[in-house]
Amino acid sequence: MPKLRLDKYLKDQGIASRSDVKALIRKGMILVNDKAVNDPGTHVNTDKDI
Repeated sequence: MPKLRLDKYLKDQGIASRSDVKALIRKGMILVNDKAVNDPGTHVNTDKDI
């Protein structure tokens, strides 16, 4: 699967609205591969990074 922006992926999964997802990411509350991510525009491979 192609890489997607983390904020868009989480919004599409129904986690929260895009603005709320961005706020969660900026607060360091979202982990990718056990590491906090602070940039909502981070690209992730949904097959292996999530």
